[in-house]
Amino acid sequence: MQSRWITDRRRLGLALLAAAVVLAQGRVNGAEPEAPATSPLAGAAAGQSTTAPDAETTLAEAICAGTVLKEMTVDQVLSARGEPLRKQVIPPDAELWHYADGEVAFSSGRVSYVDLDRAQRREDPAPQSPKTPAVPRIEKDAAAKAAQSAGTARVHTPGDGFLPLRSEPTIRRGKRVLKIPHGTELTLGECVTRRDDGRWCRTGYQGRTGWVAEQFLVRIK
Repeated sequence: MQSRWITDRRRLGLALLAAAVVLAQGRVNGAEPEAPATSPLAGAAAGQSTTAPDAETTLAEAICAGTVLKEMTVDQVLSARGEPLRKQVIPPDAELWHYADGEVAFSSGRVSYVDLDRAQRREDPAPQSPKTPAVPRIEKDAAAKAAQSAGTARVHTPGDGFLPLRSEPTIRRGKRVLKIPHGTELTLGECVTRRDDGRWCRTGYQGRTGWVAEQFLVRIK
């Protein structure tokens, strides 16, 4: 009988010891904070840069500053500069928008040429010379020859207030030489017709020679 009593006490002691060990482990585990599970998506997001690409940043800054860049879409130009004073459609896929400070040409829905005073100043950091460049003699002779040619017309651009004198009979190449005010009488030289650019006439103004779109001229004689 005594032997059985001793055995029961040993079993009870072992059970109490086991319960104490389990309780101690639970307290230790509860005191230690669990490490947060690392999500593959969270890790990927943490590795991604929030900085936008340089091209997109430049485009956004240009639109905010009202600057038109080449390869901009029609909607981007509207966001940067708003509606133009006048739109000139040149079949099959070209278009010329006239603004108060210049013009923007499109080809297949994207900007192919920019001639805006504000855009030119932003793109060319070199200081502008205040001096008027000397007109080469060859241009003076060409202007005199154009003045002697037959045909007179008056500039008719009441919307813009000016007609661009361009270096080539097209809006796809060359550049704008100067602005001819609305109502100016011009002596015209030869005129050429281009399938994609319409009809252009050679003329001279303020000692410079170039080409003007005939559709904005009213013939006098």
